[in-house]
Amino acid sequence: QQQQQTKMRSSPVKSKSKPREHPLGEHPSRTLFVRNISSSVEDDELKNVFSKFGSIRNMYTACKHRGFVMITYFDIRHAKLAKHELQGFQMRRRDLDIHYSIPKENPSEKDMNQGTLVVFNLAPEVTNEEIRTIFGRHGQVKEVRETPNKAHHRFVEFYDSRDAEKALKSLNKREIHGKKIKIECSRPGGRSRVSNESSEKKRNKSPYRPHSNSNGGNIRYKIDLDLVRDGTDERTTLMIKNIPNKYSQRMLLELIDRLFAGCYNFFYLPIDFKNKCNVGYAFINLTDPRHIINFAEEFNGKKWHKFNSEKVCELTYGRVQGKMNLNDHFANSSLMCEDESCRPVFFDDSNIPPAKNQFPSESSSSSTSTTSPSETQTIKWNRAATKKQNKKA
Repeated sequence: QQQQQTKMRSSPVKSKSKPREHPLGEHPSRTLFVRNISSSVEDDELKNVFSKFGSIRNMYTACKHRGFVMITYFDIRHAKLAKHELQGFQMRRRDLDIHYSIPKENPSEKDMNQGTLVVFNLAPEVTNEEIRTIFGRHGQVKEVRETPNKAHHRFVEFYDSRDAEKALKSLNKREIHGKKIKIECSRPGGRSRVSNESSEKKRNKSPYRPHSNSNGGNIRYKIDLDLVRDGTDERTTLMIKNIPNKYSQRMLLELIDRLFAGCYNFFYLPIDFKNKCNVGYAFINLTDPRHIINFAEEFNGKKWHKFNSEKVCELTYGRVQGKMNLNDHFANSSLMCEDESCRPVFFDDSNIPPAKNQFPSESSSSSTSTTSPSETQTIKWNRAATKKQNKKA
């Protein structure tokens, strides 16, 4: 009887309520972000439950005590099936709450393979059907996609990431129609998705087109202030590089708010949770492209004043552009379950503190009240908190 009770306690039970559907628009991925996990659930229990739907590539359970785990499958179909079947399942009297997780922007070598390959140097006469046939010999191909303005490139997406790895090893540097092709794993993110390529066009309204330098490096993220001045480049999201690791989010925002309070509506400083310090870069979305001119003059190429650092600040454009796209990008991220000081922070228009000298060339009213950096820090910068009205100092 005791064995039977133990078995019942460790086995998942389907909730009597209907599985919950999530209102967020989520893109399917091989990694599931599983919330509402009991800290008493054993790793073997989780593996037994989730492996029923397919082979598991990786399980991240270090944050189980905080109520969530990450389960990664080799095959995206298995992840979709597990999410559908296990949504609302009960484990240790808790209903599982499952989302798709966003792949890391800068994955390690072992996590680079997300099932999609980029094929370079294709002959223009090679058709998508030929690509599907050639690559399909190594596994089932989900989709072959063309890239805008790059007739010599194709994206080949496999259902199973192991098949993508086999195709990469077998076909890289082989000849197709007399041309030696090059194959790489596609980096996770918008560049490997047609839908996100479309949205990237929308947020980059200018006719500015990315191109590569003679060394093959992509300079699409380089800031050209002349293009900003004449209104050609209308991007607003910047990446701040070479930040000393001891800087906290509060320190950086106090520094930025001295001249640019009211000029931005998003900020994110990624944190290395193991070492409890920042990873050396941050992202900020300015409310107007013209702010970039003064922001770059203030920070780009300048040394940081604290901690006797020799690092020099460098600014580039971010890959994800605009507040709306940033919100979509982080919507399903496990970061939103981290400590509030480590999350991406968003402002609603009503929560942006008044600006200080947004454009020095224009006259500013001395009677306008401003919010000090210390007062700015009291605002709770997450999507739920931005609905609340700020307390006046």
